[in-house]
Amino acid sequence: MTNNLIPIPNFDLILVLASNGHSVYVLDTIFSTNKSKLINYHRAQLPQDDEGEEAKKAFANFLWLSQHNHSVFVLWTFSSQPPPSVKTKNIKFILSPLPEHKNQDKSNAEYIWNKTVGNALEQALIPVVEIINSDWDLIIVDDLFWTFGFALTTLKHRLWEKNGGGGGGKETKSIIYSTAGQTLLSAESIKSTGRDWVSKSPLFPFIPTDKNDAYTPKRFTHRLHALFENGAEYILMNWIVEQFLMPNIARFAVPNFTWKELYTRSSLQLSDSIDRLGWPLSKGPEMINIGAHCKNPGKMPEKFRKFIEEEDSEGIIYVAFGTYPEWSLAPKRIISALMGAFERLNKFKIIFAYNGPPIKNLNKNILLTKWAPQLEILANPKTKAYITHGGLKSVREGLCSGVPLILMPLFAEQAHNAQQLLVMGIGPVINKYTLTVDSVYSTIYSTI
Repeated sequence: MTNNLIPIPNFDLILVLASNGHSVYVLDTIFSTNKSKLINYHRAQLPQDDEGEEAKKAFANFLWLSQHNHSVFVLWTFSSQPPPSVKTKNIKFILSPLPEHKNQDKSNAEYIWNKTVGNALEQALIPVVEIINSDWDLIIVDDLFWTFGFALTTLKHRLWEKNGGGGGGKETKSIIYSTAGQTLLSAESIKSTGRDWVSKSPLFPFIPTDKNDAYTPKRFTHRLHALFENGAEYILMNWIVEQFLMPNIARFAVPNFTWKELYTRSSLQLSDSIDRLGWPLSKGPEMINIGAHCKNPGKMPEKFRKFIEEEDSEGIIYVAFGTYPEWSLAPKRIISALMGAFERLNKFKIIFAYNGPPIKNLNKNILLTKWAPQLEILANPKTKAYITHGGLKSVREGLCSGVPLILMPLFAEQAHNAQQLLVMGIGPVINKYTLTVDSVYSTIYSTI
């Protein structure tokens, strides 16, 4: 029986490890806890209201572990509420509440890259020391700003080498797992395995408006833009972030941290990207794309079933932009353009996953909801179009369902995904900077 520390929110990989006789310990600060007898994990904030159904799905894999005699330890870091009461000796909560971050109060970059590690050292030192002193066969780190994981894996490798390498005990292996794109952190560090600087769009390109903006290496201006974006990323990630934005990593006993060291020491790189689609890319044995898979939908909640099955419509248009956007901060012109187009599409039912302020005089064909059963809606034959921000998981679920996609990228790698779908001829794009009621309406109408 071996131990594995997995500080990532993906549980499919946990199932593979557990099914091969490993005891998996999960450091989880993303999802809420369940009441399994054998799963021990710690985090901070439980989903409420409709989100509870989604949480149950997220933890179905943990339940599988509990049925196979495995224990999971969870670090509970959120301060908003205590962990749930679990009556079993196999569940152990490590209570280390950290102050919550408010986007309006602090710099996102400083908080993401630096403060989280500092808070862990200052307010959760005991569990951090326990994790460092434990013997782990494998550490899997999410590359999406998980600074604690970067420090931990690098420290464990350095300690192993300091103690004699091969003659100093078992080496802790590490895997870098990219959950939002084909390795977000450093194009320079992994450019030979997926992040070509010329043949495909950079990870953070301009937001396209139509197919004429789709990236092609045949155009000099596109190649020049890709060179600029990748060069800027090199300066940002390999100099500014390494040298100035993560000083607390040095307090973690990891001075002079570099992405090169992190990736060089890793045994494998996993990416949630969808391979074999879009631009050609290089591939080596150390990079495995695991995003080409589909999930099965569950049962449609009654609230949504009734709305969808009403006979006075020609179909459903599903609209969801992920959980990150704060609609209360969105420009009024964007809300007005979207709602104006939806009102003109009065023969269709609109389900809009929306967490913003109330909208007055809402047409009866529009349902605003803080949470929606996305897989179930997309799998319904009445769904005619899916308007999405273009996040990797949302794009994959749209492709799996076969529902026509319309992308409105908001930030980060979403513009890259929009570029890719334009190149493939899969779906049109709505540009958030230039959208109007007419442009949104015509894009949707031509799609359905």
